[in-house]
Amino acid sequence: MRITTSLLAFAAAGLLVGATLLPQDAAHGMPPMPTASPEHAMLKQRVGTWDAAFKMKMGPQTIEDKATMTYRMLGEFWVVGDYDGHIMGGPFQGHEMSTYDPESKQFVSCWIDSTSPMMTELRGTWDPTSKTLTLKSLQNDPMTGVKTISKTVMKDADTILYTMTPEGATEATMEITYTRHK
Repeated sequence: MRITTSLLAFAAAGLLVGATLLPQDAAHGMPPMPTASPEHAMLKQRVGTWDAAFKMKMGPQTIEDKATMTYRMLGEFWVVGDYDGHIMGGPFQGHEMSTYDPESKQFVSCWIDSTSPMMTELRGTWDPTSKTLTLKSLQNDPMTGVKTISKTVMKDADTILYTMTPEGATEATMEITYTRHK
């Protein structure tokens, strides 16, 4: 019993000394916790469940489908989206993570889906006048083999128009209209 009491007292003393030596706040050298910006608040508007009307042009053919996109927040900085639908007769799931990077002053998005082993990273800017987020992919699209430009237009609080256009092309190959699920 005496050894256990001594060990507990030693451990408690160690915790007390360690706690007083560690910086506790900005006054003690610890940087302040980051706070969400207006750009993060703009992304937060997506939170909720959306009905998705999907259209994709493949040569002369247009593929259409209905899907669901559900967005949630991860803390105050990241919007996480889960897409659930079909493509070319089979199930299709996608996962998006988006934020605003205050260091580079760019929006950043990562996309993965069930049809590719590759992740696509996109970066770009927000135009508050047109309510358009324009992102350029850093990798080639697995289906087209080229980089893409994605535009997300916040039509209103309950409607988002997303388009994806191959870099250098004048016409979008994919369009998704999101309507907030009620």
